[in-house]
Amino acid sequence: MIKPMFSQQSYDKSNCTSEPQLPGSNYICNPKKLPCQTYIVYRAQHNFRTLSSISSLFNANISELFTTNNMVEANSSNLRPGQEIIIPVTCSCPDRFSEAMFIYNCSHSDSLLIVACKVFEGLVKAQSLIEENPDFGGTNPGDLTIKVPVRCACLAKFERDNGVRYLVTYPVIQGDSTDLMARKFGVPEEMIRAANKLDRYAAIYPQTTLLIPTKDVPVVNWEIDSLYENPPPSPQEAVPFRKVKHGAEPNNKNSHLLLGWGIFIVIVLMVVASGRFQPSVARTSQLSNLSPDFLDGMSKLKHSLMSFSLEELRNATEDFGKASIIGRAVYQGKIRASIMAIKQMDSEEAARHVIEILTRINHVNMVKLEDAAMEPGPILCLSLQRMAAHMEKRMQIAFDLAVGLHYIHYCTKPGYVHRNINSGSWVKGYLAPEYLSRGLVTSKMDIYAYGVVLLELISAKEAITKENFLKDSAKFLIDGGLEGSSECLEKLKKFTDPVLQGDYPLSDALCLALLAKCCTEEDPIKDPR
Repeated sequence: MIKPMFSQQSYDKSNCTSEPQLPGSNYICNPKKLPCQTYIVYRAQHNFRTLSSISSLFNANISELFTTNNMVEANSSNLRPGQEIIIPVTCSCPDRFSEAMFIYNCSHSDSLLIVACKVFEGLVKAQSLIEENPDFGGTNPGDLTIKVPVRCACLAKFERDNGVRYLVTYPVIQGDSTDLMARKFGVPEEMIRAANKLDRYAAIYPQTTLLIPTKDVPVVNWEIDSLYENPPPSPQEAVPFRKVKHGAEPNNKNSHLLLGWGIFIVIVLMVVASGRFQPSVARTSQLSNLSPDFLDGMSKLKHSLMSFSLEELRNATEDFGKASIIGRAVYQGKIRASIMAIKQMDSEEAARHVIEILTRINHVNMVKLEDAAMEPGPILCLSLQRMAAHMEKRMQIAFDLAVGLHYIHYCTKPGYVHRNINSGSWVKGYLAPEYLSRGLVTSKMDIYAYGVVLLELISAKEAITKENFLKDSAKFLIDGGLEGSSECLEKLKKFTDPVLQGDYPLSDALCLALLAKCCTEEDPIKDPR
């Protein structure tokens, strides 16, 4: 059983070139303690493709490198680019921060940034080299010899109590994740996160370092490593794309209702046109007074209908009160253990059109008609199902809506353009630019509206408030910033619904955000199909 770990070290998400020194830029230590033996990871690259050259860089005993990496001389002279080599180092604590000090002879073309971020692959930050070598760049030839304080860490008592023997300094590159590292080194992922004070779904970034806690001399599983042809360190984010894990259920009722009913009305509107519901006191006891044409259409449905009384509808919707409204003139309520959306159509013709669509469509992501009536006006009752508000369910909603749209666009004859995809907000916030400017009606206008709904799923905000469009508040998506900065991912976190409390894989929010960006392009030609 893994005991709880409370690391004294923090993860610094700023990359190698970042000037500010943050918690985790250097690992803290106790100067009173003796140096320790530990390990770092280095990747074979352009000027360091042999074990001999790597041993010279780190002043390491080459025989020890052979043993540690389970290598023989025959396969050490032409290492695969990106091949990870385990290097033993002595980690000391001269002041507040631990370090493994090395000497490096620079060429005249070298800068401290190149030495830190290219030669030493982010194992040391450029700012640390600047502070360690204030006279670098002078006219004295000796100024080209610099001290390189590589980041390392010794164990604290609670880590030793947990059976950990080493904290291995690992330079993060594009495509890395804590899950991948755990499989490479054969350690539990939660131990890696604990050793670096990482939250469950915290992102990691290239040209940073993580500490890998191991219970023995570290060994890299090269079979796993070879599945990822590692590129040189890059300033791009390394977001952990992995299987979604269940998170805790949020307790915020308003958020639950927003995602449950706000998104369900999107599905309702996949088949229901707009209309006003005006409950009538003179309502008959059964919703069954249907015209022959209407009955003919309903007879083609692939399931039998229920029959609700007006009293049942009033009780379910608190007498059609404001608290039961889930969209424009659409009410929700629980009747006979089923969750229903209740809506009145503008005309019998509009209602008959919906019935016609339902007879043609037989799909899990379409709502199910449970009851209908023509007096006092065309009324439809459709079944709904409550959904939770955690990110996994939001991803499923996004997927289900996409499948439903694809179905009505391409899998029905004739295909349908919905033209009214929304989650109950003002419709103007969902209308595509080509429709507003030219009145152009194609399936792409549904895709645009779908992108706006994705933004709502991410943020739990409405599509438009006081003439401010939700799409405009997500400019950081449109500006292309998601291509390469941790700053933009921080903006995405702030944009994401705070009710989630960060308990979600950032990769999920990123996926929805990038898809929303594509769907809401100003140019319809760039819309995904």
